[in-house]
Amino acid sequence: MSKETPNNQASNLASSLGPLGLVPKLLDPKDIDFGNRCRSDYDDQGELLKSIKEHGILQSILVLERPNQNYLLLAGGRRLKIALDLGLPTIPALVSTVEMDEYTIRVCELVENIHRKDFTFTEELKIKQKIHELMIQKHGIRLAGSQEKTGWTKQNTAELLGVSKSSIISDLRLANVIEAVPEVFTDVKTKSEAKKVLEKLVRKITIADKAAEFEKRTSDLPKNNLVNSYLVRDFFEGIKTIHDNSFDFAEIDPPYDMDLKALRKNDGFSSMYDKEDYKDSYIKDYPLFLTNLMKEIYRTLVMGGQGILWLCLDTLNTAIDICTSLGFSCGYHRIGSWIKPTSYGCQSQVPNILLAQSMEFFIYFTKGQNSKLNIPGSLNHFSYKPVPPSSKIHPTERPIELIQNILDVFVGAGSRVIVPFAGSGNTLLACANLKMSAIGFDLSKSYRDGFITRVYEQPYQNYRSYTHDNREVC
Repeated sequence: MSKETPNNQASNLASSLGPLGLVPKLLDPKDIDFGNRCRSDYDDQGELLKSIKEHGILQSILVLERPNQNYLLLAGGRRLKIALDLGLPTIPALVSTVEMDEYTIRVCELVENIHRKDFTFTEELKIKQKIHELMIQKHGIRLAGSQEKTGWTKQNTAELLGVSKSSIISDLRLANVIEAVPEVFTDVKTKSEAKKVLEKLVRKITIADKAAEFEKRTSDLPKNNLVNSYLVRDFFEGIKTIHDNSFDFAEIDPPYDMDLKALRKNDGFSSMYDKEDYKDSYIKDYPLFLTNLMKEIYRTLVMGGQGILWLCLDTLNTAIDICTSLGFSCGYHRIGSWIKPTSYGCQSQVPNILLAQSMEFFIYFTKGQNSKLNIPGSLNHFSYKPVPPSSKIHPTERPIELIQNILDVFVGAGSRVIVPFAGSGNTLLACANLKMSAIGFDLSKSYRDGFITRVYEQPYQNYRSYTHDNREVC
């Protein structure tokens, strides 16, 4: 939508606030009073000053005529300030001859400022919110579905500002949320980003409410046990309670593509972290982190127990060296991959230079001597469509079908599985499908809430990421 000019704004005001009795006049700038305006800083003159010097004032200011023959400024503060600074003898104005209350005067000023270039999107939203509130204070509120002809509505605000009703509803909702939880939007720069954050926040709250309701159920023992297998606890603390030689398999997905110091932040917005900050961190922290992690995995696996470790190829050498030094059978011949046949999550960070990343990798290892595969002769690549972004609980979530296939290759029904970083909980669901027992750790309650909703919304031992079979043959 094109920006409103002051004349257009005056027209909207005249139609939405009632007749203003607008009369075009040429006025002496000295006869116009700025009044008690919310804005007193007019230093940002820039291009407007240059334009007025060259062409004069092309857009009329809006003023209110007062009984003492001077005028009160309603809209056009920068133009009036420049006219005074330049000593212009006259300035074009639209003069309202109708008496105005404080609400109307304030709204006129706010409408004037709503399209300023130097405003942030949050400031723009606050202005719209304030305009709506002022008009409700003046006219009262008209409830949805009411047959009453009086009262102010969001439709009235939309007409006043020259925007659609859906737009003003969205903006007012966003303004109210930002006012309520400003800390969530601290690093958000644009309105479109803010809307995405709001969507995530609403989804997070909805899921949390559903999870709390589901957890009240006590009759479905298998599902209750499955929910209880997901522990909101730091892995390195939780593993201390686990006895030696307790598990047959470990599915490990450490935070190898985000700042380790921001590990599993409990805000549900992990995708907002700057990946460039990660590189310096993992080079320094990853070896010690992985060493401590794999020591605990070695202790809690049975002799001959197996596992997989998801990683980026930058850390492949380090991971293999650490695993072998701790006593695991591991090497470059033990690399597996997930091939993604669709574009979800496969965008190139530099499209004109780099190819899109359509694969993820893991190494598989054995505690001590080699163990036999549960399905001999299996290939080292697995082709499955990613989980659609709209369905994800976790930003790096893998489909249940993929994890189930990988688990089935290595171990059979009745196996005990440990998941140090549970995330979406899809590994726990895959284990349930395969009649394996599992325990998972994660610091994020919001991820666990999402997991709980999946547990109770789908049939036990038939958990799926897709509505149909999405296995693709390479």
